Amino acid sequence: MAEIGWVIYDEAGLGANQCREWSRLNGFEEDQIFVFNNFVGRMSQHESAGDNAAYEFSGYALALDKMQGQGPFVLINDTLFRHHWKPGWAYLLRGLLNDPWLRSTSGRIVGDLRSESFEFPEKPATYWASWIFVMSDRIALQRMRTALERVIREDWSKPSQAYVDYLDQWLNKSWWQGGWQGNPSPAALQRKTLSIRREHELSRILLNEQALTPYAVGHHQKFLYRVTRLIDRMLARYAAIRRNLHG
Repeated sequence: MAEIGWVIYDEAGLGANQCREWSRLNGFEEDQIFVFNNFVGRMSQHESAGDNAAYEFSGYALALDKMQGQGPFVLINDTLFRHHWKPGWAYLLRGLLNDPWLRSTSGRIVGDLRSESFEFPEKPATYWASWIFVMSDRIALQRMRTALERVIREDWSKPSQAYVDYLDQWLNKSWWQGGWQGNPSPAALQRKTLSIRREHELSRILLNEQALTPYAVGHHQKFLYRVTRLIDRMLARYAAIRRNLHG
């Protein structure tokens, strides 16, 4: 039976119910839904205390440690509700979990793929965005857990100047030119830089060191995956426009 682990950062205490409702609508049983809130404060009865030491990555580790079944396993964070097209991702996820292909090879991990024409020692040319992962079985879960532990410890080398320049260029590019669409304050830029490094490092370990094949959630639903990704980008641009119009 599939299990799903959410990592949220929620001060209002309402996010856990939203996560559970979305999960139930997509076929997850109540006792197979785990919600970890990385906000340090009072927990609601529908969530567990998270660990924001390494943002969603440390929260994911807690979620994986909670899962006891044979899979598949899903890791996801609450950016689904802010930056992604929920109906499209729900359909993609249901299709994947019901696809025998997912478990046709032991240790398979799939996610939301990003591809670029260049790579660095710190970043594969193709890598996974860190907001959603699906693991086929316990072997895949252990591979992810091992990689997460490395990322949490920041077990990586000093970045090359080329990689530093790559991050700096993207973070400082205007959002309407395809750059970062967040708040460019010094603190936010520092946090985003570290988050991106963790995201890239996780994929580097899984794809380069563990030699996994990079598959997308929409591996057998390619048209829907392309449409969903397009709508995601449109939603993100719309949100950026609203933020800039309202200061």
